[in-house]
Amino acid sequence: RACMATTSEAQAAQPAGPAQDFSSTSAIAQSASDAAGNFLKGCKWAPDGSCVLTVGENNRMRLYDIQGDLSADLRESLSITEGETVYDYCWYPLMDSMNPVTCCIASTTRDHPVHLWDAFTGELRCTYRPYNHLDEIFAAYSLAFTPDGQQLYCGFKNKFYVFDTARPGRDSFIRNTYDRKRGQKGIVSAIAFPSHGGDYFACGSYSCSVGLYDRRSDENCALAGTPAGVTWMRFSPDGIYLFLGCRTDNQILVYDIRSIDAPVRSFPRLSFTNQRMFFDLDADCHHLVAGNQDGTVAVYDAWAAIQQDAVPIPLHHFRAHDDSVNGISLHPYLPLLATASGQRKFDVSDEYRDEVGSRSDNTLRLWWCAPGGRPAAEDAIARAAAAQAAQAAQAAAATESSAVDATAAQTDPQTADGAAASSADVASTGPGAGVDDAPEVASMTATAETITAQ
Repeated sequence: RACMATTSEAQAAQPAGPAQDFSSTSAIAQSASDAAGNFLKGCKWAPDGSCVLTVGENNRMRLYDIQGDLSADLRESLSITEGETVYDYCWYPLMDSMNPVTCCIASTTRDHPVHLWDAFTGELRCTYRPYNHLDEIFAAYSLAFTPDGQQLYCGFKNKFYVFDTARPGRDSFIRNTYDRKRGQKGIVSAIAFPSHGGDYFACGSYSCSVGLYDRRSDENCALAGTPAGVTWMRFSPDGIYLFLGCRTDNQILVYDIRSIDAPVRSFPRLSFTNQRMFFDLDADCHHLVAGNQDGTVAVYDAWAAIQQDAVPIPLHHFRAHDDSVNGISLHPYLPLLATASGQRKFDVSDEYRDEVGSRSDNTLRLWWCAPGGRPAAEDAIARAAAAQAAQAAQAAAATESSAVDATAAQTDPQTADGAAASSADVASTGPGAGVDDAPEVASMTATAETITAQ
């Protein structure tokens, strides 16, 4: 219990989410549909909201930029081809497009080490190489950065490896989840951290279990069973509730980590596949958005269902695709929803064709979840891009001013005290002034620069 943040402290650290209105949802952009069989495997917005990432069955990771001219036909701005099947992928959590050093993507593929890709150029920055007991490289099944970006967690069978983000290579810390018939058994298929950066995290397993772990010790905090193998997990913004989805399970389960013995609530969804089906929560835990295998999207009031013990009934329900909606991702600060679709199809008899569906829809779509439709979306995206550019310019000016003061102090020792005072003034009035985590942000930038140099 000591490793878990209190609800009030966690809620105080969370930003307010965008004003979403799913009753006014309208499609504003769509990518070209890929060939049959090349279905998408989810989608994820960049942490700064500048672009969205998808992965296809053809082992290609594609980026779609929305800060330029947002046309109705989405066109990829970058494509990265992996060598084998992509198991998992994630963004560097402190990614900021105004600071290219932080723009990177981690991915894990079959029979390959973990790759860290440059999201601007598509070049391979570095690799994190896990070795097994035979001194052979083997692939991770799941990935997750810690919220501060300092470490990268990689899931394997009965264990996970922890890499220092600033030190690529084979150096890692190995932590067993199952040892001597105790602990969490099976492949670690999903890893989730609370967004407020607590000292605990969750691991889901294909062997039908979910475990809570303390980052400061080698002991697991708690262990609970699940109906099937876990494929995707998300913490609520306050870090108290854990939402998870399982294979071939028509529900999203919610666990209270203060008593994780059994789920406290379940939200219905249509999922009779082993495929990973994503879902997402907004910043204030008001909306839970889940895709269904029949091509529809359901939106729930998660907070009311949990706190008021209400029956989970969708607030809104709309058709998004003509195939399984496996990807759901909410924009970090705009009322934008990204959905991805597609599923693996087999030749079946006419008796089951209606059940599994006969049409292929392997597309990425963007939805404006507010009144005004496409014009309002274009205006909001333009204003957000301008605000980011202004913030970057202000930060650059503050940095330049600090550098000038430092140079003056070195050339004239008598003005050292004045230069220090001037630097303090700049720091107190510049972007991020008064924020407690400023040293951590500076550390993350240094970490990314070290990775680039290596």
